[in-house]
Amino acid sequence: MKEIFLSFVCLIFSFAGSAQVIVYEGKEIIPTYKKGHDEVSPIFYTGRGVQGAQGKIYPYPSQTQLGDTLIDVSYEMVYLENEYIRIKVLPAFGGRLFSAIDKTNGHELFHTNSVIKPDLIGTLGAWVSGGIEWCFPHHHRTSTLMKSDYRMIENPDGSATVWIGETEKTRDLRGVVGMTLHPGKSYIEVDYRINNTNTIITQFLFWANVAVTANIDFRTFWPPSQKIGVFHNNAYFTQWPIAEEISKYGRTSYKKGTDLTWWKNHPNPVSFFMWDIREGFIGGYDYGQRAGTIHLGDVHKNNASKLWQFGPGLRGQNARRKLTDDGKAYVELMTGTFSNNQPDYSWIFPHAVKDAKNYWYPIRDLEVVKNSTVDASVSLLMRDTKTVFFGFNTTSKFENAKVVLKSGDAVLVEKTVNIDPASPFTFTYKSRKKIDEYQLFVSIEDINGVELVSYHPYQAKDPILPKPQERVKQADEIDNVEDLYLTGRFVEQFSRPGKNPDDYYLAALEKSPKDYRTNIAMGLRRYGQMLYKEALDFLEVASDKLKIKYYQPKEGELYYYKGLIQKAIGMEEEAYANFARATWYSPWFSAANYQLALLESSRGNPKKALVNIKDAYSTNNRDGRIVTTYASLLRKSGDKKTAVLLLDKLLEYDPLNFTALYEKELLKGNTSMDKWYKNMQDLDNNHLEMATHYMNVGFYDDGIALLSSLKNPTNPLINYYDSYFQSKSGNKSAAKIAIKKAKSRSLDYAFPYRIESEIILKNALYINPDDDIALYLLGNLLYDNRPEEALALWKKASEINKDFAMVHRNLAFGAFYHEKSPGKAITNIKRAISIDQSVPLWFSELSKYYEVSNVDSRENLELLENNLSVIKKDISAPKSYVSLLNLNGEYDKAIDFLKSHHFRTWEGGRETYWSYVDTYTLKAKELIKNKAYKEAISNLEKALEYPENLEVGKPTHDEKNAMIYYYMGIAFSKMGEEKLAIKAYQKSADAENGPNMTELTFYQAQSKKKLGNKEQSDKIFKTLIESGQALRNEGTDNILIAVEEVATTNNKALSNSYYLEALGYLGLNENNKAQELLKKSLEIYRNHLWAKNMQDF
Repeated sequence: MKEIFLSFVCLIFSFAGSAQVIVYEGKEIIPTYKKGHDEVSPIFYTGRGVQGAQGKIYPYPSQTQLGDTLIDVSYEMVYLENEYIRIKVLPAFGGRLFSAIDKTNGHELFHTNSVIKPDLIGTLGAWVSGGIEWCFPHHHRTSTLMKSDYRMIENPDGSATVWIGETEKTRDLRGVVGMTLHPGKSYIEVDYRINNTNTIITQFLFWANVAVTANIDFRTFWPPSQKIGVFHNNAYFTQWPIAEEISKYGRTSYKKGTDLTWWKNHPNPVSFFMWDIREGFIGGYDYGQRAGTIHLGDVHKNNASKLWQFGPGLRGQNARRKLTDDGKAYVELMTGTFSNNQPDYSWIFPHAVKDAKNYWYPIRDLEVVKNSTVDASVSLLMRDTKTVFFGFNTTSKFENAKVVLKSGDAVLVEKTVNIDPASPFTFTYKSRKKIDEYQLFVSIEDINGVELVSYHPYQAKDPILPKPQERVKQADEIDNVEDLYLTGRFVEQFSRPGKNPDDYYLAALEKSPKDYRTNIAMGLRRYGQMLYKEALDFLEVASDKLKIKYYQPKEGELYYYKGLIQKAIGMEEEAYANFARATWYSPWFSAANYQLALLESSRGNPKKALVNIKDAYSTNNRDGRIVTTYASLLRKSGDKKTAVLLLDKLLEYDPLNFTALYEKELLKGNTSMDKWYKNMQDLDNNHLEMATHYMNVGFYDDGIALLSSLKNPTNPLINYYDSYFQSKSGNKSAAKIAIKKAKSRSLDYAFPYRIESEIILKNALYINPDDDIALYLLGNLLYDNRPEEALALWKKASEINKDFAMVHRNLAFGAFYHEKSPGKAITNIKRAISIDQSVPLWFSELSKYYEVSNVDSRENLELLENNLSVIKKDISAPKSYVSLLNLNGEYDKAIDFLKSHHFRTWEGGRETYWSYVDTYTLKAKELIKNKAYKEAISNLEKALEYPENLEVGKPTHDEKNAMIYYYMGIAFSKMGEEKLAIKAYQKSADAENGPNMTELTFYQAQSKKKLGNKEQSDKIFKTLIESGQALRNEGTDNILIAVEEVATTNNKALSNSYYLEALGYLGLNENNKAQELLKKSLEIYRNHLWAKNMQDF
């Protein structure tokens, strides 16, 4: 294995004579809509969901400031190529495989965007389309637009690999991806290597999000045995590839006979997952280009594939405008590893290592592939009852290969061919009589008779579609301990937004307080939440139930996790005893011995530590933490030779383990990592990751040497860690100096997240209890799990430093979300803004607090008006501004702003358009009242449009048309244009409302009444009354696939329930009852726009 350092220096200089691979790096200029600065405020978790799972941002920064100006930007690009393929890897964007070109015909295997144009799709916000995005451990990876660690390696077999990866912050998991080209091969070999470097069992997913260019000539192919497609969360099923009549699949319907493989046949954005996969390939083919792309993987590891597309409809066109300038469409042929669906998280044990290989390669002239291997792909298609087309592509050169087509035992075609990736083989066989397709068999063998690929047509049976997955019930709907425990585990595993697994576990314990499974589950939950004493209490209950003092239980994890908790609260002797007992259990042998090694090393017992770490290594020699700890202990003992051997072996598996690389530097007498700076994702954070290793093993001198080598750190945690190391080494004066240095650092993006950081920051506060920076940072670390402590720390920091704007902002955040006090939140956020008016997000948060408060909304509007240039930089504040203008009746001003401002919309978000419709409709109502009917109609016609600056595309349904056409009918009627009024009422009555827009049925019923259908309209009004009452009694269960925010209070939903009921009574002419309900709606939520406006209906 040879490391590559020099830019644009090729390892091998020519393809002539023999197949070779070159790897190099250089700069490439790409036109870019450069995003703005990442958000400096910590974004704590409030229940937000992304792609159907929890969308946690902290400890990453939010990335929502997008650019409107196209500029040329120079990017570091890594190139890898052989005689068949040339790929580009972009380290700056999470190590994305940016493009891959088939050099034999110039075809792009993956969609390559002509510009870099971020949109609000990713977990943090900004996301770009194209290439392959490596999604780990969440879909639309948190660091997708952040620099990745990377290396270039030349391998002994002549291949070369580009490695990218990171230790992901939200889960403390390592994900490493190696992209390899081999001499003489046309496939891209990709290695996934996953390591749970955390101390506890956790969840992850690993999906490759593969974009492939699409157009009217493009279709997707799945294995012929694949007959069922399924939507997210197993919510809808359909036959594949030819649909039966589908009234609802996601938000789309399909007619019987629709061929779902064709891009052009999907009017709306849609997802199809393979159900019950039996063969491990998926691909797409462009008939215009006569070329395509195929993915292949071990079906037992890569057992999930998905087709996703925006589609050719208006919503798809809008999405393309937001992501590119050339208008090119694409599909995503995603593949999931150790996963079934999306969101679908798998469990991974502490220190566990998982790996899998995936392959992508180009195909040509084959149309729909019927079978695929790493060596070759095959197609066999019936052109008519007497004509067969078949063909092969291979991934390397094969001379004198044998191609055979048979029908039963009869050989129809047999040929000897020379075939390679540039020269596929295709053949059309014509028979004089009808051919039974299901008797056919086609194969290709190499010169030695080894089969490369074959295919025998699959005779499909009509599939029986499974039942959709049941919705997740609320805890109070479940009446038994077993189902409460299992539902809690499901919610925990799948990270469901808006649901807390603790609710289910605690409900189970109310019914059966000593249920050992649930007590263990809660113990682990509380440990992960850094609530150690509570965690230990739960595990002690489980221990007593299992009578561990009398006999050895089956549940070895009980000892291991008790050890972790006791270690965290300083009960080292008890922790040691439990870790030792955990080693009796094979699943916990390695993890427990690792912990014993750390304890012994920290106590100054390196010989005992070596015994334990050697045992840990004996059953787990690929976990980075175990191996680097073993190497550090060997180095300290003087056995440098063995240390080097261990490190080299680990680096073959994980070439990006910088702790291992630093250990090698130490073995050479070098204490700096400067030669690796260029390859690091985040210089400061990478050093903190390495420093944490030396903290845990108790090698404080190594920690000091490491951190001292950083010349200009920006993160104050570097200094706080240094202070801790100095303290533990007895250097009190140096520890104080380090803390003083920390106070001079920028707090931008200083978001502590490691559990070790609590020890570090408490050490700083022990040295200086009035360190406002340490108080602030410790509050950030604790807020999501221990909010009361965090708020107390921030409160103290605000008293020490009254002008600490971010602390006041954080106090506002906690007051609103945790203390449920909008008034207190408003006071704090106004204080923050009075100190610093430059943060756009704070105005958005201010508006959110005002919205559910009892404070007059005009006060909020005035604050936004006075800072309009700042709020325009935020994504939510401009929408709040429009809503406030509407509440205040300033419709003309709202219209002007809607025309001039470029609104930014999250994927799937439509609220901006709804506000747009509200504005023009309310303006039209005002004009009708003033008898300006023509102008009113003009405004209502505008309400039917979808302006590009709103970034919302027109769907196939009608959204708010029922309301728009109803008022249009009123206007026409007032003008005496009864025929036009009737047409408008009919359009209102026939409108297909947007999802969950129950209130629109009121306008449909009113229109039906105008058309003389009183019986139908009264029925709708009564249903509205029932819907409002049901909403109060039953609530809603709405899990979206795109990005959504869970409301902080239930006031809006409750208010809306009374509003719906009021509409029903309005329609039935029971005005007194309706007004009473509208008043009730506004008492609960004073800013309900339509409850306010319907008072004079």
